[in-house]
Amino acid sequence: ASLEVFFGPGDAPGGSVPFATIHGIRAGDVLAAVRYSLEASPRNSGIPPVAAVAALLHPECPVTGVPNVAVVLVTTPSNPSFPVNFDRSYFEQAFFGPGADTPGNSSLNRLIQEMSDGKTSVIGHVFGPYALPQDYTCSQTQALLTAAIAAADGDIDFTLFRSMAVIFPISTCTFGGSAYEHCLATPTADGTIQVAPMFFPIQPFQSQNRTVGVFTHEFGHNLGLLH
Repeated sequence: ASLEVFFGPGDAPGGSVPFATIHGIRAGDVLAAVRYSLEASPRNSGIPPVAAVAALLHPECPVTGVPNVAVVLVTTPSNPSFPVNFDRSYFEQAFFGPGADTPGNSSLNRLIQEMSDGKTSVIGHVFGPYALPQDYTCSQTQALLTAAIAAADGDIDFTLFRSMAVIFPISTCTFGGSAYEHCLATPTADGTIQVAPMFFPIQPFQSQNRTVGVFTHEFGHNLGLLH
């Protein structure tokens, strides 16, 4: 197996590099490198260098076509409801609505259409809210993802979605949004899927006008974009 790796201008490692761990966006046998670290020896001993690099790449996560996003609303015992106006219909509009150039009426879908010059859009569905049996902090996103999938598994065929947004009310959080730049191998009732997760805490003081911008920013990370 072989991979053709492309680096940005001035980003390629110089000199003789025996081994490297490369993270990026893969499409078939082509990899767009996002970051790398040089290694004195391959991490997986006994594996040829190219195969070792391929084995260390994150699961392939397609970034072409129209992305399908599952938005899963969850609550916890300490935060059993969302702030006023942050209901299911709001999130349907904020993620997938046609949008408009007026405050409170924009959407992730509209912004992606504008930024792609009409070449793509965002589709999906909002599910929930589901009441989780325990609380989670903002440092427990992996556990929150697992709990959200378990709660929604009976309603959602996760194999249909490339991205998943977990949205939850909470009194305080250290971030406004968080997202993976790659897909995770995630077990569901429909089998193990490759999905790029996003996490959005909704705090009591939150403004709807600001939220769509946060959704769009984090979705960019799902597409492999960095800051």
